[in-house]
Amino acid sequence: MVSAGSLYSAGTDTTVAALRTFLLMMILHPEVQRKAQAEIDSVVGNRLPTLSDRESLPTTRHIIKECLRLCAVVPLMPHSLDKDDIYQGYLIPEGAWVIVNTWQILHDPSIYQDPEAFRPDRYDPMSPIFTEKDPEIISFGLGRRSCLGVEYAKVWIFLAVSRILCTFNISAAYDKLEGGKRQTPAAIFKAGHIRYPSDFDCDLVPRGQAKELAVRELVSALRED
Repeated sequence: MVSAGSLYSAGTDTTVAALRTFLLMMILHPEVQRKAQAEIDSVVGNRLPTLSDRESLPTTRHIIKECLRLCAVVPLMPHSLDKDDIYQGYLIPEGAWVIVNTWQILHDPSIYQDPEAFRPDRYDPMSPIFTEKDPEIISFGLGRRSCLGVEYAKVWIFLAVSRILCTFNISAAYDKLEGGKRQTPAAIFKAGHIRYPSDFDCDLVPRGQAKELAVRELVSALRED
């Protein structure tokens, strides 16, 4: 029971923070959303994406990587030494805390060009700003204390992101107080133990009857299970 519960509880904050970042970035960058949707449509048609489609959807994979980098869900990762160590002439005693500044690494301009910008194409080998630094390597932790559920989390995020892109158009929500105009949210993040976007509203509208039917069939199947 405890082991089964940990599969759920371990991702209730971190993976949700990544998904919130994804929704916010799609609102702020509709051109990226359209590019990913066109690619998904060309690969899967009106069915829902599955794990077998992952390698055929590089734009979706790049969006996920950039969301993990930009948000830096776990901005600081504490480790401690189990024995004395020497690093560049400095003694680090047993039991001392060593803090990995994940946010700084993932926003280092010497590694990522224009690090504050949302640029999924930075992971495209054909892009002029291509970088070989894959943010997923550090986003899930380092060493023996890295996330044990990393592969589970990657699967969950891919299926969520690809299926939302496949079936919905994501846009800013209408604000009735502003004459029904769409109010584009600001990219403001809160940071504590994890880092996540501040609350914002958005609209998810089905991309047609065939897409809506695919979602309804999935929900019905899940209910039957």
